[in-house]
Amino acid sequence: MRRRLAVFAGLLVLAAGLTGAGCAVPTLGRPKAQDLTPAVDRVEAEINSALLRRGVSPAEVRAGGRAESRLAKTANARWTHRSFTLVAQPTFCDLTPADYAAAVREGARRAGARVREVGKAESGAASAPAVRLTVELPVRVGRQSLIIEALEITIVPPGAAGRAGAGEEGAGERESLGPEPEPQESGDPPRVALIIDDWGYEQVVAWDFLALPVPLTMAVIPFLPASERLARAGHAHGWEILVHLPMEPESARLGQEEGMLRVDMTEEELRQAVQEALAAVPFAAGVNNHKGSRATRDPRVMRVVLGELAARGFFFVDSRTSPSSVAGRIAREQGLAYGENLLFLDGQPDVGYIRQNLQALVQAAERNGYAIGIGHVRKETLSALQTELPLLLQRGVVFTPVQQLVRPDFRYRWWPAVRPPRVPPRPPATAPTPSPPPVQPAAPAPPAPAPEPA
Repeated sequence: MRRRLAVFAGLLVLAAGLTGAGCAVPTLGRPKAQDLTPAVDRVEAEINSALLRRGVSPAEVRAGGRAESRLAKTANARWTHRSFTLVAQPTFCDLTPADYAAAVREGARRAGARVREVGKAESGAASAPAVRLTVELPVRVGRQSLIIEALEITIVPPGAAGRAGAGEEGAGERESLGPEPEPQESGDPPRVALIIDDWGYEQVVAWDFLALPVPLTMAVIPFLPASERLARAGHAHGWEILVHLPMEPESARLGQEEGMLRVDMTEEELRQAVQEALAAVPFAAGVNNHKGSRATRDPRVMRVVLGELAARGFFFVDSRTSPSSVAGRIAREQGLAYGENLLFLDGQPDVGYIRQNLQALVQAAERNGYAIGIGHVRKETLSALQTELPLLLQRGVVFTPVQQLVRPDFRYRWWPAVRPPRVPPRPPATAPTPSPPPVQPAAPAPPAPAPEPA
C-alpha cells in the first residue's frame, strides 16, 4: 500500500514539473462534439431554392426567427436549430399556404430530410390556421445513426402577418407595406427610366434585383420557364412590366427563339405572334424589342407590330439594336406612345464600366430632363445598381416608369392592387385615335448603341 502511494505521489510530482516547463499534459474528458450545423444550412438553402422556383423571395416572406444550440442525447454532436415563420403573401404568384408547405417538403427532400406536420394553431386570420412543420434530418455521427430536428417552420396566412412571431424583432414587417407616395416634383429633377432586360430564365440573381431601393422596369421574355412567375413577383414589388418581344436579328448566329417575329412572316402571322406574346406576360403595359436589329429596320413588319400594340393600348420602347430602325417614324405615324433607349449599361461584364455608363445616363437626363437606359439581369449589373442607386437618389435623381416619360398624363400607382386583363380585347379594325405627340429623345444625339446583346 505504501509503495502504491509513493508511485502515485511521484506521478503527481512529475506532472507538476512538466506543467511548469510548459509541456501539455493529456487529460481525460469528452472529445469535441461534431458540428452538424452545415448540414442544417444545406437543408435551409434547398428550401429557399424551392421557394425561389415558385417565384417567392424568401427574404420577403420570412418573419421573425430564433436560433438555439442543441446537443444530441445519444451521440457526441451539436447543431444550431432554427425556427421561423413564412407569411403566405397572396401577391407572390397567387400561392396558398399549402403551396408554401409543398415548397418546404420539396426542398427538404432534395437535402435528404423529411417534414412532419406537428399541428395547427390559431393564426389570427379568418381564412386558415397556421401550420407548424418540423424538418428532421438523418445524420451519422461516427458509427451511430440518428435523426435531429433541424428546423421548425410556421406557415401563416397573410391576415396573420401582424401576429406572426409576436414580440420578435422584425415580425410582421411585410404586413406594414402599403402604397408608397408618388415622387413629388421639386423644380425639374432629372428623370431616369431604367429597363432591366432578359427576365424569364431560372436565375437566383433575378430575385435580388427586386430588393433594390426603388422599383424599376422589368422586360420579360415570353415563353421562358420563369416568365410568368417573375412578372407576377415584379408586379407585386411595384415594378413596371414590359414584354421583351423577341424579334429577328441581323446575324443568324444569335439563334431562333420561341415566338420570334421574323421578316418572312405574313401580316396575320405577325399579329398572332404579338397577341400570344402579350398573353404570356401578365401585367404588361408596354413592349420593347429583344434583339431585332433586322426586324426593326423593316417598315412592313413594324407597321403591323406597332399597329397591333396601338390597337391594344400598349406603348413601345425601341431598344435601338439597329441605328437604322424605323420604329420611331412609324410610331409617330400611328400615334403610338413611344420611347427610345439611349444607352446599354452593361455591354461589358465589369462593375466599374456599368457604373460609369449609369453616371453618363444620369448626366444625359440632367441635360435633357429625362433619359431611358437598358441593363440586363446579371450579377455585375446588380452590384453596380446596389452601389449607385442610393447615391443617385440622394442627388435627387427620380427613377420613373417608362410610362411617365412616353405618356405625360399617366400617373403611376406604386404597388398596384388591381389586376388588369392579360390582353385587352381588340377593338374593330378602325384607325386609332391619334394621341398627343410622344416624347422623343432630345439633342444631343445618343451615342452608338453597344453591340446587340445575345
